Amino acid sequence: MRTGDRQLIKELNVTAVITTIREHEPISRVDIARLTGLSKATVTSITQMLLRAGLILETGSGDSRGGRRPTLLRLNPTARLAVGVKIAPARITAALTSLQGQILEMTSVDLPSEPPAIVEAVEACVRDVIHRAGFTLSPARLLGVGVGLPGIVDPTTGASISSYFLRWQNVPIKRLLETRLGLPVYPENDANCFALGEYWYGAGRGASSLLGVTVGVGIGAGLILDGQIFRGALCGAGEVGHMIIQRDGPLCNCGRFGCLEALAADAAVVQRARQLKGDWEAYPGGRPEVILAAQAGDAAARQALAEAGEWVGLGLANLVNVLSCDFIVVGGEAVSQAGEMLLQPIRAALQRYVFSPLSGRVRVEAARLGDEVWLIGATVLALQRFFHAPLKVAVTR
Repeated sequence: MRTGDRQLIKELNVTAVITTIREHEPISRVDIARLTGLSKATVTSITQMLLRAGLILETGSGDSRGGRRPTLLRLNPTARLAVGVKIAPARITAALTSLQGQILEMTSVDLPSEPPAIVEAVEACVRDVIHRAGFTLSPARLLGVGVGLPGIVDPTTGASISSYFLRWQNVPIKRLLETRLGLPVYPENDANCFALGEYWYGAGRGASSLLGVTVGVGIGAGLILDGQIFRGALCGAGEVGHMIIQRDGPLCNCGRFGCLEALAADAAVVQRARQLKGDWEAYPGGRPEVILAAQAGDAAARQALAEAGEWVGLGLANLVNVLSCDFIVVGGEAVSQAGEMLLQPIRAALQRYVFSPLSGRVRVEAARLGDEVWLIGATVLALQRFFHAPLKVAVTR
């Protein structure tokens, strides 16, 4: 903070107030003052400013604490909007969301095969989802576009450094999309988007830190420390799927042997179930069919899922032992379909392999936001800049 800069201090105070409203809505002015440490007069002045700017709304009354019932405040959900995009191995999906993370509109297209066509498809999806909702590409109201994609992303340049699933390297996706859309674009690894979505709006809401793990076609992890994504110096933190956990194990898509993905991702689960069943033509529907068979009592399918869960738990135990994280949210397509058939062996392996003084303190929760978590997390990339940067909009009104 620049000492003596009264305007900046005002902007920071406004940011503190609107962030507190977001995290605790509906909330009274008295409670805002208590949580922020600001005076009641300052909070009253700022909330009046935010009301005039249309960023917050008054919504009923709270419980009395001996005097008049306090007026409660909440965000005006559509005062600002954000777009989230998920680039998956088969499809591109875009969603327009409110300040509260509610999806207002959604659209998707098949994933093209070449990077230039992928960028064009993302642009088309963004424009289409805004058009469907009846909004214009106004920078004053639209905060930006968050893009979640597999692989390593450089947050400084916004370039996709490497993505095995998309089969591209060093694609300047931020620059390409910003040139086309005229809006701020925030690319990020999809597992980080998953973690952000669950941290802001899902199972991790209210946690100080969170390890978000996705299991499906690939296996990834995002680590949130004190509200911020931890990427590491090389921007590759969270690539848990390529942790070597079985030396000389099966070949992975990345070209190495024994990666967690090669032992517990979708293709590995299907292959192991076929091996256990003694039928290499079994489960032609892939992972969904293995899960359905397991739910129907198929022993080979159940064992394949249990073994995959144990491998994932072993990988997570290594992370817990190194990072001392105590809160893990597990999700992804495989987990949402298999449920406890994967979660139970994950929890059991964590108890078995985590350093004993820590094992009883590790909490594992299933993700709550379903298949939309990546889109919601991608919008957080734009929303968090609105809530965390000094807010000038309301101050200047």
